[in-house]
Amino acid sequence: MKDSVIIFDVDCLLCNRFVQIVSVIDKKDNIYFTRLSGKTANDILSNNKNLVDVDSIIFYLNGNTYIKSDAVIRISQSLGFPYNLMSIFKIIPRSIRDIFYDFVARNRYKFFGKANKCLISKNIIE
Repeated sequence: MKDSVIIFDVDCLLCNRFVQIVSVIDKKDNIYFTRLSGKTANDILSNNKNLVDVDSIIFYLNGNTYIKSDAVIRISQSLGFPYNLMSIFKIIPRSIRDIFYDFVARNRYKFFGKANKCLISKNIIE
């Protein structure tokens, strides 16, 4: 199992664009990507029963899982400077950050549309 895996909704255009950006920024190719319905996601989530029904971005990092705004912040931290400056948002309580995250997530298809296929080609694992 890889140490850093972003689990995402491949049907979501916003999610696809986000992981495209991360794959370009991640010059060391440390981060891998998999679909919410993929085998790797299933393996990771089977160890975390409370995450099985999560319809959110999930970041698996060294055996820990992060969801929603925590996932985005942890991903930015793993990308180094200047992206790790997003960790400043940790001063906002997670419950408040996740209100905004949940609003965008609920409306992601309406606001951004659906992708016909996964738009990234690097570091994809099933």
